[in-house]
Amino acid sequence: MNFVFISPHFPATCKNICKALKNRGINVLGIADTPYAMLEPDLKAVLTDYYEVSDLHNTDELARACGFFTYKYGKIDRVESNNEYWLMTDAAIREMFNVFGKKPDELRYCIQKSLMKAKFIEAGITVARGRVLDNYQDAKNFVAEVGFPIVGKPDRGVGASGTYKLESDAELQAFFADKADDTEYIFEEFISGQIVTYDGIVDRNGEPVLAMSSVYGEGVMESVNSDNHIYFFTDRHIDPVIEEYGRRILKTFDLKERFFHFEFFRTHNDGKILALEVNCRAPGGFTMDMWNYACDTDVYGIYADLVAYGKTDISCERKYYSCHIGRKSNRNYQHSHGQIMNRFGHMVTNHMELPAVLARAMGNYVYLIRATEKNELMDAVNYILWLD
Repeated sequence: MNFVFISPHFPATCKNICKALKNRGINVLGIADTPYAMLEPDLKAVLTDYYEVSDLHNTDELARACGFFTYKYGKIDRVESNNEYWLMTDAAIREMFNVFGKKPDELRYCIQKSLMKAKFIEAGITVARGRVLDNYQDAKNFVAEVGFPIVGKPDRGVGASGTYKLESDAELQAFFADKADDTEYIFEEFISGQIVTYDGIVDRNGEPVLAMSSVYGEGVMESVNSDNHIYFFTDRHIDPVIEEYGRRILKTFDLKERFFHFEFFRTHNDGKILALEVNCRAPGGFTMDMWNYACDTDVYGIYADLVAYGKTDISCERKYYSCHIGRKSNRNYQHSHGQIMNRFGHMVTNHMELPAVLARAMGNYVYLIRATEKNELMDAVNYILWLD
């Protein structure tokens, strides 16, 4: 098989996918705008070939690269980046070269939030009220229906980037006065609730082979906007409603042979589940490592098996809760790193300092921990994030 991997060096998890594919005899053909000499040695070792382009946004250059690979290795079987930013680029190349997977017209439902909302409703899942608005008066009329606060975010956006919580008419006016580009924004009623996800890997027939669920102590938008610390954990026991809704979404969006990441709100007042977003890629950060720790498994190998053979024998039983705890350098914490390791070192699976570009969303210093019981996990979370 010939697997064209767009941007195989970023994010870092892509390297692990490339290794797993190579181990199954697949030709991994990389395309990126980074000089080959700057790639990490262990990534170079698993790439069958590499084509440097001047700009990954230039589909003509990507087409030439894929034409070269086709001439040299034969028909291209897969084109993936496993990166939300490049999903539509992947789809465009698939369409050019008639490759398995979603094409641009199909993928737009997984990219554009207003179209996602329509699909959720089609699947019979409740959503937050919202619509795309391009001027203050229409937004004011929307507020008259749902009340403040409201949340505004790019209709086509990545993560929590460019997301605002607007709490007054003055803030709403300022938003439109300051908005300098033509980015389309969708505005939604603010939901007071906890973010819960349904994530995993789906096979070629649309069945989830690995199913996981993360529960957030605070939403990424709130953590980014307030520059607060963050924690979230993979749940050993998936909420049956989340499981049902997640499977409905897989069918409605017709997802096959790929990672997926669906976000829901669980409302604080009555525990109602509302669909928030669908992402046709794995969750970001260290979540896939957390899956490995939670199941004592190899999620990269599972994905590679599905690509190579259409099935896998790798076990993925949820044995542990696995948690990401991100501390911020702008907070004073009660307990030192040494104290944390002395008390909870047996639960720590990894810990590291993150670069500033990642710190606002993930924490300046991150601990990954796991435990068989939720109360053990929460004891560690509370201890690590205990402020002076």
